[in-house]
Amino acid sequence: MNTSRAARHPEPSGAALSHAYWTDVVAPLLEKHLPGLPYAAARLGSGSDVLGLDDDQSQDHDWGLRLTLLVEDGAHEVDALLERELPNSWRGRPTRFATTWEPVVRQRC
Repeated sequence: MNTSRAARHPEPSGAALSHAYWTDVVAPLLEKHLPGLPYAAARLGSGSDVLGLDDDQSQDHDWGLRLTLLVEDGAHEVDALLERELPNSWRGRPTRFATTWEPVVRQRC
């Protein structure tokens, strides 16, 4: 019996989805609007996807297109840029959503 994550869940893991979201959407926006901005990007924080343990149940709460951007200066500018420029959805998933710890619909970068 094949019990690998890929066999159980044909969709990409949360970590893989965050990486693709970064590569396809977020990084190009930063390069276009804030070229040369020094930053680090990762998927940090809480969530089963951080540990690679996301499954159908974990995807029913606080699960979505998230990643962490670390910038020395300009965090408010980056946040405003992403709120303004991110598409409403990507690969059929919303780019803005509420969480249990912050029930405000907004982008989660």
